[in-house]
Amino acid sequence: MVLVTDKQYYLDGYTQKICDSIVDRVQKRKQDILVIFDGREGSGKTNASVACAYYIGKQSGRPFSEENMFFDLDAMIKFAGSTKEQIILWDEAALGGLSSDWSNKNQRKLKAMLMVCRKSRHVFLFNVPRFYRLNGDIIERAQCLMHIYENDKEQPGNFMFIAADYLSGLYINWKSRKYADYWKFKKLHGCFTWVLPQLINEKVYEAAKDAAILKLATDDEPKEKAGRWAGKDALVIKNTYFNLKERGENTTNILKIMDIDRKTLARWNKEWV
Repeated sequence: MVLVTDKQYYLDGYTQKICDSIVDRVQKRKQDILVIFDGREGSGKTNASVACAYYIGKQSGRPFSEENMFFDLDAMIKFAGSTKEQIILWDEAALGGLSSDWSNKNQRKLKAMLMVCRKSRHVFLFNVPRFYRLNGDIIERAQCLMHIYENDKEQPGNFMFIAADYLSGLYINWKSRKYADYWKFKKLHGCFTWVLPQLINEKVYEAAKDAAILKLATDDEPKEKAGRWAGKDALVIKNTYFNLKERGENTTNILKIMDIDRKTLARWNKEWV
C-alpha cells in the first residue's frame, strides 16, 4: 500500500496517474483543467475530490485546504477571478440537492467563469449529483469524469473514471436514452479510502456548508413587494387600503391597484390589529 503526501494517506496507483496527468497539464503545458465528480448523495464525492485535490496541490506546489472549497457559486467565481494557479473545489452536491433547481443564468455564469479564467491555470474540481445537469458546453470543457458510487455492499467511495473522449459519448448516450451507462464508457475503476478528516478541518467545512444552506433557504423565500409604499406613513397606507375596500374593491383588485403582494398585505393587517 503506497501512502502519499505529508498526510500519509492511501491513493491507489490509477488515481495517482490521473492526478499526475492533471499536474503535468497545468505545470508543463500551462493550461487549466476541470474534473467533474458525480454520484448520489452519500456516495463519497467530497472525500474523493478532496483526496485528489490535496494530492494535486502537493505535487504542483499549490495550497489546498477548506479555504479552497466553495458551496456558493458567486463566492467561487469571485475567488477564481481574483487569483491564479489555485486548486478550486466547488461542492454543489454537499447541499443535498437543495440547489437542484438550476437557472440558465447560473449555468451561463459558470460557463463564463471557465472561459475567463482559462489563462489563470486553475484546477477546478466540481462535485455535482449528476454530471448531465451541467450545461453541455461545460461538460465539453471537462478533461474527465469521476463517477462515485456505493458498491453492492453499500460501501461508498468506489469510482469509475471516464476520460474526456469517452465523456462526450456518455453524454450523448444519456441525451438519447435518458440513462447514463457509466460502465460502458469507463476506462478504469477503483476505490477511495476515507481520508477527509486527515486533509481538512471538518468543523470549518461543516460551518461553511451550514451557512450556504441557510443562504440558499433565505434566497428562496418569497420577497415582499411593498414597492412605492416602502417607508410611507402607516396611517396613509391604512387609509388608502380601507378607502378602496369601501369603494367595493375586492382583495385581488386592491393588490393590483396598490401594486403589492399578499404577503405584504398580511403583514400590514397584523400591524393594524
